[in-house]
Amino acid sequence: MFMRHILLTIFFSFLSVSIGFSQGTFLKNGESGFEVGAAYASSKVGTAIGGGIGYSIESLADFSVSVSRAALAQKMNGNKVLEYAISPSLEVNFKRDSATIPIFASLIFGYEKDMYRSSPLNRLNESMNGDFFSAGFLLYGNIYVSRRIYIQPSAEIDYVIGTGDLRDKYQMYIQSSDYSTGVATVSAALVFNASSRRMFVIEPAVSRDKDYTTYSVEVDFVMATFR
Repeated sequence: MFMRHILLTIFFSFLSVSIGFSQGTFLKNGESGFEVGAAYASSKVGTAIGGGIGYSIESLADFSVSVSRAALAQKMNGNKVLEYAISPSLEVNFKRDSATIPIFASLIFGYEKDMYRSSPLNRLNESMNGDFFSAGFLLYGNIYVSRRIYIQPSAEIDYVIGTGDLRDKYQMYIQSSDYSTGVATVSAALVFNASSRRMFVIEPAVSRDKDYTTYSVEVDFVMATFR
């Protein structure tokens, strides 16, 4: 039971590894488009890989969903622990065509469902899961290097609340814990305009919650569909 309690704590601290997609920030004002991408993240807690897809409506509202798989550094009775997550999100962008306001803002709302897998849990027919909700505020701007290349630095603050639980084979609660934390993230996306409608993005980022620092890199393809 002590080991399981530690794992719940680690699980909560791993939230900043979640992979997000913000295709609307790369599209021109009024453009709609989709994004597909993949990401890798690492912290002292473990490493994660994932991918996702999203669609932006006139670059004002972004809908996306991502899935990820994480391998935790902490073992359960000597056995590795894997975390699988699915994360739908909504981002509302505040954009305007104005050279006098080079900084833009977004509101981000997300949900994450996490599921743990480990041999000891399987042998006991127990399950460990979590449900988390987040709300955040993003600031970003564009720095043009050339006509086809620009850098998009950003800073984001999120607040996350959620619950993790351990249940037996009858789905009765063995243990449940609530958690909340703030997460601060800074990133700098390098954007290559392959054409007027197609973009390739490489975005390294650093996130910090109340316990851990997470380093990540995301690679995306963004395509405008119409304006």
